[in-house]
Amino acid sequence: MKTCTKCKRELPVDQFRDNRRACKGCAAKDFKEYYASHKTETAEYNKKYRTEHKEERALYEVGRRYNITPGQYRVMTANGCEVCGSKENLHIDHDHRCCTGRYTCGQCLRGVLCRNHNVALGILHDSVDELMALVAYLLQFENVLEMV
Repeated sequence: MKTCTKCKRELPVDQFRDNRRACKGCAAKDFKEYYASHKTETAEYNKKYRTEHKEERALYEVGRRYNITPGQYRVMTANGCEVCGSKENLHIDHDHRCCTGRYTCGQCLRGVLCRNHNVALGILHDSVDELMALVAYLLQFENVLEMV
């Protein structure tokens, strides 16, 4: 048995966390009171932090997702999309045959594409055959436009 320093009740030892002097019930009550009194403060701090550290947080997420450093990301994106050169809304392209999940090993990165070109590759399932068939289809109509 152990005596709680908050409520002064004598309780079994399993009603206390580790070597704490307050019982679990009193500790939970204290936490709820503390959280309620600091909730607004915490929310405002978090919002301010997210706003002030937007780029830093984005680079951290890119590094975590693609297993690269912020410096490597900056080098990769310096020239923009590898198809059209756009520097807007860039995405890192990786070989989905290697890493199928949300995160990559970092070894299967192919380059940087704008959103449109990245989505196009995704729709075509990274298939060279489908892409070539689409090019052949478009080339059929190349002369038709010139005749009009």
